[in-house]
Amino acid sequence: EVVSPTSGRYDRVQKLAWYAAIGAQEYWIVDPHAETLERLVLGTGGHFVIVQSVGGTDVFRPDSFPGLEVALADLWQGPVSAPA
Repeated sequence: EVVSPTSGRYDRVQKLAWYAAIGAQEYWIVDPHAETLERLVLGTGGHFVIVQSVGGTDVFRPDSFPGLEVALADLWQGPVSAPA
């Protein structure tokens, strides 16, 4: 989920509860304004737990996707222009 200035509460409360209710195993929250990425996993009792939190220029390497690496610095850059 990518958080916008107006969707933060909705993404972190209502959507989080909805995803837990349907049994989604993971939920990633990307906040471009805070330059953070949180990885939450569904724990016992049906509640999400933050298992990984990265930000700034960190590299995100989730255990659930071996080999995946996301350089966060690339996310925080502005849109890339198409070549002329």
